[in-house]
Amino acid sequence: MDIGAGPFEVPWGKPARGRVVAPPSKSHAIRALVCAALAEGESSVSWTGGPLPQDTLDAIAALRALGVAIDEPEPQWLQVHGTRGVLTASGAVLDVGGSGTALRVLAAVAALGAGPTTVTGNASLRSRPAGAIVPALRSLGVSVDAACGPRGMVAPLVVSGGPPSRAEVEVDASESSHALSALLLVGPVLPHGLIVRPLGGVSSRPYVELTVWAMRRFGDRGDDAPRVEWRADAFHVAPRPYDADGARFVGDWSSAAYLLAAGAVAGGDVEGIGLDFESPQADRRVLDVLASFGAGVERGAGGGVRVRGCDRRSLDVDLRDAPDLAPLVGALGCVATGTTRVRGAAHLRIKESDRIATVVAAARALGCEATELPDGFEIVGPAKHGGLVDTHHDHRIAMAFAVAGLAIPGVVIDDPACVVKSYPGFWDDLARLTGG
Repeated sequence: MDIGAGPFEVPWGKPARGRVVAPPSKSHAIRALVCAALAEGESSVSWTGGPLPQDTLDAIAALRALGVAIDEPEPQWLQVHGTRGVLTASGAVLDVGGSGTALRVLAAVAALGAGPTTVTGNASLRSRPAGAIVPALRSLGVSVDAACGPRGMVAPLVVSGGPPSRAEVEVDASESSHALSALLLVGPVLPHGLIVRPLGGVSSRPYVELTVWAMRRFGDRGDDAPRVEWRADAFHVAPRPYDADGARFVGDWSSAAYLLAAGAVAGGDVEGIGLDFESPQADRRVLDVLASFGAGVERGAGGGVRVRGCDRRSLDVDLRDAPDLAPLVGALGCVATGTTRVRGAAHLRIKESDRIATVVAAARALGCEATELPDGFEIVGPAKHGGLVDTHHDHRIAMAFAVAGLAIPGVVIDDPACVVKSYPGFWDDLARLTGG
């Protein structure tokens, strides 16, 4: 579907009906690629469900810049030549685009070599705080230079002086789990492993569980002690390098959530396939959200789930562990009758946009009463009219309010192309489901 570069009006009044294959998860892909890159031997990685998200492509390019050989012998198939954690590239520049996950994870990977390695990204990423990965790497004896922004240290990060000289680290995981995941991923290739002690609680805990889940798929066998364990308030990572293995990028619950929701808002009937119910992705919770919204939700065989049109009830949800669902819940609030609330997610303010402010502004543009809260927002629906949604170039805002536009006439998305970050096939899939 050719949507062009300018504003796009969502086709209204067309129920979403049909089957869609979930795109590959960028969250899982970045973790699996790092495990394969640090493994001993050659790993084969494949996927289904359309093209890779831009964040994943940027992570692949960054790993190549770091000296990791990654071939693509056939479409939807990569061969990753593992390094066993021995990195020799010097002076490399890793451009991770807009991926906050890749920024923190690849900074930790870069710390395995002597460097210097520069980890940077686009203007949006360079304006967001780099967070806890900088002090954590410094405490491990690695030199990290960073620029200073209004909310703390920001990219570009210049990493040198590795590999880490210590085997235990504390990390603040209260605002983001990215740094914690990054440290866990590099732990197996350190000579003495790594003990990682999170401070201040763990934000978005399912993403840490996804990290551990990905790590265990590169060499953990039933007769082995787990590569990573939680003991005595810390993660203990054994010094056991990853084994090369075959892997598949799992279907992305975060992206599938939008088209499943599309089946709910306009009297539709959508079946999503290629999803893994065993994968600890946070946004599996969308099924509970849609059921509370009043949708008919049926789990099928082989990673399938079916969602049908519903009563459009207002929602009241705590998204502490699933913050990426917040824009979708806000969009559903514009369709529902009554007051929809999101709570427990103050860290929404440091995503690709300030998602609390951006969702509230979008809801107001559609004629809803909307209020920012310290840890979320309130929206009183239904919307009174259509309007222009300023996405602030945030992919999740664009996809969420496209779903709302199926039930609200005249919704215009200002930057439809921004969805390439996580779901480049979104508009094509939506068009197929709506007969566009």
